[in-house]
Amino acid sequence: SVADILAKYNEYRTNSIKSLPFGKHDSLSTLHKRMKKQRPDVNLNDYFIFTTISNPWKRVVSLYFYQKKMRHYPFRKKPNLTFRQYVTGYKKYFRLIQKVEDFTHPNPESPKINKIIRIEDIARKLPIYLKKRCHIKINPESFNRKKNTTHHKHYSFYYDDKTRNIVAEYFQKDIKMGNYTFQELSNKKLSAPK
Repeated sequence: SVADILAKYNEYRTNSIKSLPFGKHDSLSTLHKRMKKQRPDVNLNDYFIFTTISNPWKRVVSLYFYQKKMRHYPFRKKPNLTFRQYVTGYKKYFRLIQKVEDFTHPNPESPKINKIIRIEDIARKLPIYLKKRCHIKINPESFNRKKNTTHHKHYSFYYDDKTRNIVAEYFQKDIKMGNYTFQELSNKKLSAPK
């Protein structure tokens, strides 16, 4: 993960996420509030602040399989929940999925995000930004190690028109900001799973 790759440059690096002054997936507003309270001497404007964005259709499939594998909500109570049920029940299940706007629209006094990087471009672009802005050299190959992976077919296999449109509507800002499109596989079967 990006956090693991950059851990040696993190002055808050500890063995426990609980002892950090912030959470791994906190929004910039939350990070700013916690830092002001716990480390008032730190000015976040002095830091290179970035976040990543990923294809929402792919991300929802990944999260579905990850939550299912780990028996996370909602699979503890509904172990046989289908992908279609998961997506059409998005008002219950998507509350756990943060959108890029949750990270990038801080309150007016929060610092600004310096860069939003498509996860597909991170191995190529992040080392350039880190070298230029922070004088940190990162080997692009280090991004090839994946964490919390799931194994499944190409994401387009799991969608029908309804589920594809639900994700498109819910994540419309992510799609626009990342310039994402729904990519069909040419050899995909025409019928989607139930």
